[in-house]
Amino acid sequence: MNNTKAKKQIINAFIEELRQRWINIKKLSETFPGEGLVLAYCFTEAMGYYRFGFGENASKLSSAEQFVKILHDYQSSKVFMIIPYLFVKEIPLENGKRPFGQSIKEDVLNWLKTALPKDKDLHIATIWEQIPRNIYQAMNKRLQMNYGYLYQLTWAGYYYHMIRTAGIHKGNFPRTNVEDELKEVIKANNEILNRLGKECLDEVKFPHELDQPVSLYDVVY
Repeated sequence: MNNTKAKKQIINAFIEELRQRWINIKKLSETFPGEGLVLAYCFTEAMGYYRFGFGENASKLSSAEQFVKILHDYQSSKVFMIIPYLFVKEIPLENGKRPFGQSIKEDVLNWLKTALPKDKDLHIATIWEQIPRNIYQAMNKRLQMNYGYLYQLTWAGYYYHMIRTAGIHKGNFPRTNVEDELKEVIKANNEILNRLGKECLDEVKFPHELDQPVSLYDVVY
């Protein structure tokens, strides 16, 4: 057996193990949707870690960034990358600190509040196209991260900090009105896993060995 064939078999076993774990989470969510939702986002984070936070990529992106980036690059729903006007207008405070959006500077928030249409939710790409140079520079853009720190104000950023983190670190599992959100993340994770698995097998590479995807919206001044 040549090395390429052997490696492909190992990669396939790895993907199938991920697939089985994902099946287990979906089964659990049928009985315990709140716990299932938190675990579904943990699975999203795990795929983001394998793709963007492992091996040579380990020190480049935070776990939150890996989570958002896998949703941005490997699934087609635009819901996760929407920035609700409410998040910009009035980020909730928790003990005097922001529970999410921690790295968004005040001048950026002030610009967003004046630049965005009132009470209108916009895709992050639409907002990014309008950002003036001085505000862009204030975003302190991270290496390989789409839209700098602006991602923290998206639904994906919110779900990471307010659902995933709250469930893991505080034991706060959502109990009501989770069905629609659960359907959305199940659909997203199915697509991510299928696309990532196909890409790995086609190129005979583990997730962290794949080339970095190029963003269609990544503006460089």
